[in-house]
Amino acid sequence: MSGTEQKPSRVDDLVTRAGLTRRDFLKGSVLVVGAGVGAISYGLGINLGGSQERAKHLPPGEGRLAPELRDKLEAEGYFIYEPNGETVETLRASGKLELNSSPLIEGDVDWEKTPSNRAWLAVDPDNFYLPGEEDVTSRQTPSQLDSLIKGQTGSVQTELGNEKGVQVSRVEVIDLLGLNNAYESVKGESLIKGGGFFLTSTTAVDKEGNRQRIAVGRYSPDSPFSYRFYPDRLPQDYVLADTFRAARVIIEAPQRR
Repeated sequence: MSGTEQKPSRVDDLVTRAGLTRRDFLKGSVLVVGAGVGAISYGLGINLGGSQERAKHLPPGEGRLAPELRDKLEAEGYFIYEPNGETVETLRASGKLELNSSPLIEGDVDWEKTPSNRAWLAVDPDNFYLPGEEDVTSRQTPSQLDSLIKGQTGSVQTELGNEKGVQVSRVEVIDLLGLNNAYESVKGESLIKGGGFFLTSTTAVDKEGNRQRIAVGRYSPDSPFSYRFYPDRLPQDYVLADTFRAARVIIEAPQRR
């Protein structure tokens, strides 16, 4: 090394003034990782505000993906998405999301303004659709789709070496749309290719004051995303009119107290 003292970079100076270490700053960046793909910075620059906003929505005790679990997921070919405060509203405004609005809901759409409360989500692109992608004409009841989702957790835990820290779960609208956007940015193709609407855990109140559950999807790879709504409370044998699907999304399992 030369005897000349190296002057800190502007990034180092800002990070220090924010009370962070450089490691904290780097961990705060959104990383999307796929099998055989290195870490790709998604949304370059200092985004401390986005990280802070996202942190407000994380359940207590949940944090970033542990390195050991990341290694297991990558080894099995999972695509990993780590949200960083983006919302449906900001994705649409940035031109990264084409989504039809719904006349069913009036006024502010709260779920479009709320970021994900997940630290991370992971999917196997080859096993994303439930039922399988080839079975696009199936008609399933919501309870059947929920059973399909719940039945996946055991096999995923076994696949990852008896990893009990994960589960397969229904997720929010922003989780699916953010995940699809991240996947498309890395892979150059959509994860959600059309052929049905995915059930989510997001709900909204319609013009009549009734609570509705929300599904999101599109009819074909080239069509914009759209919402579909169905009543929050349905008979067990109720069959949805459209082709509805479930997504095989892996999340962090709740910590036992």
